[in-house]
Amino acid sequence: MQHNTIWMNTIEHIKQQYLQIKSRNGTSLLAPLEENAFEAFTKLGIPTVKHEEWKYTRVGSLFNNEYRFNPQEKNISISSE
Repeated sequence: MQHNTIWMNTIEHIKQQYLQIKSRNGTSLLAPLEENAFEAFTKLGIPTVKHEEWKYTRVGSLFNNEYRFNPQEKNISISSE
């Protein structure tokens, strides 16, 4: 049960970080891709052995660490060209 609690806290943390970054960055050319990826993550959650594509990949150890998103804003310009 504790394992699920850690993952739920991790998922909530990732969601909060995503929303903060999204609010700071505004709209970019990558915004639709980012939103689709985040929506897929929200639906699927963290992959487990129950997900066929991930059944031989153990990702649990990735969530034993505390990750921080880069707090420094970097203005990167991407054009459609």
